[in-house]
This record gives sequence, structure tokens and C-alpha cells, in this order.
Amino acid sequence: MTTPTFDDLSPGVIVEGPILPEPVEVVTTVPMGTSIKLIGKGLQTGQLRDPILDTEQLAQLAITPKDLPFDGDPNHFKLGIEAERLGLAYEYDPYFSLSIARVDPLPHQLEAVYEYFLKLPRIRFLLADDPGAGKTIMAGLLLKELKIRGLVKRTLIVAPANLTFQWQREMKDKFREQFDVMRGEILRTQYGQNPWQERNQVVTSVSWISRVEDANESLLRSNWDLVIVDEAHKMSAYNVVNSMHRIVGEQLIDGFPIYKIKKYFERDHFIELTDKHVRETRLRYILLHLVYVQQFGTGPFDVRFKGNSPHIDHIYPQHGLKVHLGLPTSEVNSIGNYRFVGATDNIRKRAEQPASYFQRLKNAGIQIEKHLLLADESANPALLSWDEQIYREFRDRRLDRILNIASGVVNVETTMDNQEN
Repeated sequence: MTTPTFDDLSPGVIVEGPILPEPVEVVTTVPMGTSIKLIGKGLQTGQLRDPILDTEQLAQLAITPKDLPFDGDPNHFKLGIEAERLGLAYEYDPYFSLSIARVDPLPHQLEAVYEYFLKLPRIRFLLADDPGAGKTIMAGLLLKELKIRGLVKRTLIVAPANLTFQWQREMKDKFREQFDVMRGEILRTQYGQNPWQERNQVVTSVSWISRVEDANESLLRSNWDLVIVDEAHKMSAYNVVNSMHRIVGEQLIDGFPIYKIKKYFERDHFIELTDKHVRETRLRYILLHLVYVQQFGTGPFDVRFKGNSPHIDHIYPQHGLKVHLGLPTSEVNSIGNYRFVGATDNIRKRAEQPASYFQRLKNAGIQIEKHLLLADESANPALLSWDEQIYREFRDRRLDRILNIASGVVNVETTMDNQEN
């Protein structure tokens, strides 16, 4: 393309530039003193375009001659042809991505990708194999093949926190694919923007996006062509429920087995405690027990006291929530409204309201924050008033606090992320 003059605007040439809404094919021109009126047809809309241009505006336009001169850079032309050829290579070479990847795949890996993933008309696949069988390589080969075919541009990888950088490294080293690890610091430094949408290839931690509200909400506002979930079975609460019940159900002589629960999460299975687990009704007694041990340094059952057996107590009495506020059982029996009462803790008097009960304990010198877990209500128990909105806000904030306390005990790999957020 060259910079046009008035004489270059002959019928049939195409001009484009920032002052035109679209490329325009010149039909005719009308001289107007030091300016010229261009009459042409928009190539995208077909609409009539008739701008009046002076010499400065004309200098901003680029012209494509009616008869192409074929005087372009031959190296650029060769690169363009080569790009087109590579874009169609998969039609002639069924294993084309192997020629541009740094891997030596095994037969079972090739079978999974090329005989099933690429041939079956499905949008979801579960790849289940033994540890060390090369599932990451299979995922990388699938990604390369889909990108070559032009089917995938934006890819999200969701993995356990301790594996995010491993995914980033293997995608870079083995497949020449650059992925960004999305963390709290990126989200904070780009306030008002959506960093998920601005990056086409991202690795992130399943525990971080499930716990941090801003990360979760901004992720849900983004669109992806391909999502890879590593260790997807650990997104279910089922394994965690059974394992924690098994650990707690063992005959132990040293009290609540918090160290064994910690080992289960951190060392044995590389899984994480998430919001889904905390909301699991079959785990709430164990988690409340864990929180009690963490807050008081001892278990509620470690001391036996006649007439005061350890038990679960509603902070807001369930009778009042149901009768006075008309709330259903599902809203009343929430872990956010539960606490463990130990053998040496003060029993609530019948029908005693939460504000007066916890104020009485506070006046007696009891650290009620270890029970309530929230600083504002612990400093001023009168905030625990009988109001539906206040109750719901208290219950939900306390639920988040229980998750943070429990996660801080068992999720060592993500403790840094939690502190950052």
C-alpha cells in the first residue's frame, strides 16, 4: 500500500484509513478547490460513502490499486503460504502436534487422544488413569490438536494449589504453550478489570477460586473454549466425608485427631478443604470439633463434668428462628449457627436470647470470641438481635470464618493465598 494523491483516486481503487468507517471502493471523485469529494461504496456495508477530503486527511489514507502490482516482500508471502499450509497440516498428518511438541508419547496416550477425544462428538471427557500414566501429556496433546484446528483459543486449567506451577512449567517445556498462573495479587492490581478475560491461557487453584468471592465472580463472567480440571474427583465431597469419618472413628487415646486430619489433607492425598466440604451436613460435627480444638487448644470431650455433656448448641435458638422469624429448618440448622459446647462451658438457660446469654458470659470474663468467632459481635453481643437480615448476615459471616479457621489448619499449600486475600 502507498500514500495516495488526488490523481491516485481513480475509479476501482480501494482506500482505507482512520477517517473512514470501512474500506471504500472509489466510484468517482469531484474536485472542490484544495479538497476533493470522494464518492464510493463501502465494502463491508455496501453503503454510499461521500466524504470531502483535504490533503491532510488524504495523507492518512492507504490505497490499494485496482490492478495489484505484486511488488510485495516475497519473504512475507512465503511466510503467509507456510502459515496456511501448517493450518491445514492436521488434515494430512493425523499426529501433526507430535512434530511440534517435545514429548515421546506412549501408545495408550496416543490412543486416548487420537482414537477417542478427537473422534467422538462430545464436549466433556473424563480421563482416568493410574498416577504417572501421563494424563498431563494427553491433555497437552489434546490442547495442541484443538488449537491447530482453530477450535480452541482460550484455555483454563483448574488444579490443586500445589500443582499450578507444575502445570505451567510442563505446558511451557513440553508443548511450548505459555500459561499465566492467576493469583490474588493479579486480581488486586487490576481492580475494575477482569484479568480472566484478558488472558487466553490461565492456570488457577481450585481452592482459591472456590473461597475468594471476587475471584469466583470474575471467573464466572469469563468465557472459555477448553477447561481442564486436574484431579476432578477431589472436587466432590464424597471422599472427604468418608475419610474424615474414618479418621475420627478410630479408637484414639489422645483426643481429637487433628494431626491425622491435617496429614490426610496435606501429605497423603494433596486435596483441599473447600466451601463445598464445609457446607456438607455430614461433616459439620467434625468441623465444629476441629474449630473448637483450634480455638481452645483442647477438645470439648477432653474434660468430663457430670450434668454438662458436650453438645452442639444453636447460637440463635432454633425455636425462636422458626416461631418468631418463620425461617425454615434448612436456614436454622446451618453450621454458621452452630457451636460446640464443651464439658466446662457455661450452659445456656432455657429460652435465653443470644444477646443476653453472650453478654452474661462476657461479664463473667469468658472469651466469647472463641465461640462466636466474629470480632464485632464478641465486642458487643447486643448486635445479636432478633432480625431476619441480621441473623442471615451473622450466620453467613460466621460460616466463612469457620471455613477460614478449618482451612488454615489443613490447607498448608494455600495458606499463603488465603493470607493474601
